[in-house]
Amino acid sequence: MQAIHDPDTGAHTLDRLALTVPEAANLLGLGRSAAYEQARRYIATGGREGLPCLRLGRRLIVPSAPLRSILGLAASQSGAGLSDAPDQEGVTAGGGGLRR
Repeated sequence: MQAIHDPDTGAHTLDRLALTVPEAANLLGLGRSAAYEQARRYIATGGREGLPCLRLGRRLIVPSAPLRSILGLAASQSGAGLSDAPDQEGVTAGGGGLRR
C-alpha cells in the first residue's frame, strides 16, 4: 500500500499526524460516506467500534497512528516513514465496523 502524496506540501499522507476522513477512506478503500459513518460510530461507542477519530469543533480528523495500526503498518524508528512489518495487535474489519 502506498501513502497518498500531497503535492502542496510534498508530504505523504501517513507522514502527517492526522488525516481527513476522506483521506483515511481512500487508504482503507472505503467510500466517503461509509468512512464518515464509521467515524461517527467511533464517537458514539466511545471508541469501541468504528474509524478512530477526534472531533475538533465540527471537524473529524483521523490520527495517523491508529490508522497505521488498522492497516497493519508500523512507523519506522525515526517515526517519519512506514514499514511493511505487521502490527502486533490484531485488528479486524467486518460486521459492525472496524474493531480492535
